Amino acid sequence: MKLTRLTMALAALALGASAATAQVTSLPAAKLFPNENAELVTLHLNKAREIAGDDLFLLYQQRCIIDQAFPIVDDDMQNAGLVLPTKAFEDLYFVGQNGVSAWLVKTNAGYVVFDALNNADEAENILVDGMKKLGLNPAELRFVVVTHEHRDHYGGAKYLQDTYGVQVVASEVAWTSMERATGTPVRNVTVADGQSWTVGGKTFQFFVTPGHTDGSLSTIIPVTDKGGKSHKAALYGGFGIPGNVTNKVKQIQSLQRFGVYTQAAGVDVIIGNHQVQDASLAKMDLARHRRCDANTCIDPNPFVIEKTVAGAKSTSPEKFRVYSRFLQVQEQCIRVNAARNGQVLPL
Repeated sequence: MKLTRLTMALAALALGASAATAQVTSLPAAKLFPNENAELVTLHLNKAREIAGDDLFLLYQQRCIIDQAFPIVDDDMQNAGLVLPTKAFEDLYFVGQNGVSAWLVKTNAGYVVFDALNNADEAENILVDGMKKLGLNPAELRFVVVTHEHRDHYGGAKYLQDTYGVQVVASEVAWTSMERATGTPVRNVTVADGQSWTVGGKTFQFFVTPGHTDGSLSTIIPVTDKGGKSHKAALYGGFGIPGNVTNKVKQIQSLQRFGVYTQAAGVDVIIGNHQVQDASLAKMDLARHRRCDANTCIDPNPFVIEKTVAGAKSTSPEKFRVYSRFLQVQEQCIRVNAARNGQVLPL
């Protein structure tokens, strides 16, 4: 049979439509929850939204919705990738990558870095290279604090230990877990729950906060902005939501307990060990373009979450409420996750 041009064109269209359909159906779907308790999801999702308000909306959206219902998007947001090392405060620097964070604190006795990235290559070519780009001497590295016992947070610690003689710091449980794996740094410093630890004039407060892992270590860190203004940052040991009910309950209890200590300490800065947890990519870009002279800045520090309210007393119990709300949002997001998966948590 002789094909006309019209017949050939229609055949081509049909083949094209078939190919397009095949491509669409091969795309992964957003996550479905066949066992979800829709009523409880609605309750906790909206409660979290109310607590978050407008100022914490992006962090609420990330943890309660994108991370849970759209893991494809969440994974893309955390692909390994280079990020400009950035000075956030006069004594706090980001030297991590897009997939996992590393925060460096400058003290009078050298540098304390929180987490060491995935491996020796990243420790050398991202963390140490970032320090050099910021004008920080790697020879002055003194300690690496491991926030929890997953390889992406301690994989580069042995390199830093072997190359620069740093002391590695972790909780007892984290040490026990890491020592079962290969490539673990030699045990140096073990810190206990509630311990205060002073290095070069800076006192760090440590709390063991099980949930994401049993050895997760959360820290309250004093930092200083332009003009000598003091702030308190909090770095929670692990926000990743565990799969089983037992560890979800542990994580909620840890968040509630840490909230008491951060409120008392006056925490007004959120930093996380993954950039999706603290919106640090946007904050770092703002920090790099902040208009400052030697001692003052026109623009506020984007990492400071508390705002001065005219007429408010510094002793008001409402002061430093934003970080407490942030932790409450995290709790509600855990409850959302449980309800999506048909799990029942105690109130």
